Amino acid sequence: MIDKKQLLRVLYDNHITAILIGGIAMRLYNSPRVTHDLDLSVRTLDIEKITDLMYEHDYCLVTSVENDSAYIQLSASEAKQWITGTKSGSTTFIGFESKPLRARVPLKNIDITTQVDYLFELSIPVMRLKERANKILIDDFFILVASAEDLLALKEHRQDKTSADYADIQFLKDLLKRN
Repeated sequence: MIDKKQLLRVLYDNHITAILIGGIAMRLYNSPRVTHDLDLSVRTLDIEKITDLMYEHDYCLVTSVENDSAYIQLSASEAKQWITGTKSGSTTFIGFESKPLRARVPLKNIDITTQVDYLFELSIPVMRLKERANKILIDDFFILVASAEDLLALKEHRQDKTSADYADIQFLKDLLKRN
């Protein structure tokens, strides 16, 4: 399994437009929020290629979570079929040190810091996010981080806001007022 920085490099090397959104993007704007999952806005057209890359690097698609277990797809082909069938607009992958043998994985065996969420049907299309994104150089490649304005719009548009979302909205409004 590769880490998040290496994963971003894999996406970059495979010419996949991925815009960093969510909590890690917020941290790059000096938000006090702490999060471990990687949230990326991507093109719907790239999700099959992304799924193949994730499975090549020991990540599996999570299809549901219950009290003590998560259910995953064991192969990229099963994952792509599930994504196509559900039309959910987002996917969640979890990384594993060794490939699980069963679709049901106890939560105690999952490292949530490996979680990567791909969102491909947002209120702002990924190519519009890209136009206003900030480029950040990491080693010898760039990552794209959604602008503070776009992060605010995404947060405000979200239907199922959490208390963290409301705090992010206030943080972004204050940030934009100062700038």
